[in-house]
Amino acid sequence: MSEPQDKEGQLENLEHEAAGFMNPFKWGKKKKEEEEAKKAQEAQAQAQAQASAAPAQAAPPPAAPPITEPAAAAPKPAPPPAAAAPTPKAPPAPKAERTYKVKSGDTLWDIAAQYYGDGRQYTKIAKANNIANPNLINVGVVLKIPD
Repeated sequence: MSEPQDKEGQLENLEHEAAGFMNPFKWGKKKKEEEEAKKAQEAQAQAQAQASAAPAQAAPPPAAPPITEPAAAAPKPAPPPAAAAPTPKAPPAPKAERTYKVKSGDTLWDIAAQYYGDGRQYTKIAKANNIANPNLINVGVVLKIPD
């Protein structure tokens, strides 16, 4: 056999074919290559860890701030004035009512699933909009979506 064929592994393939065994996926070689790659990654990680640890050890530790005695007891802040009367809370702002404009192909089930996460809640929408037949909704109608 010539030298280039041997480098490409052709000699090994010919030997296996002659023995009646073919290894088209190179099972054994793939595992060896993965192990070698893993070892190379581990070695690289160790080298990086050593490189990052070396400068940290060379730097002197930061000087501790000097400990000083606390100054004489500082005067305590004045307590807040006593609340004479609680401030009345403002009435809650009215919630903006959610609405939905019906498009072609929409169903109350789909709309309920979109707003409530559960299509079985379609009856809430039907009741809020006085829909007699939930199976029949008209395109272009603006529906109120209750909470």
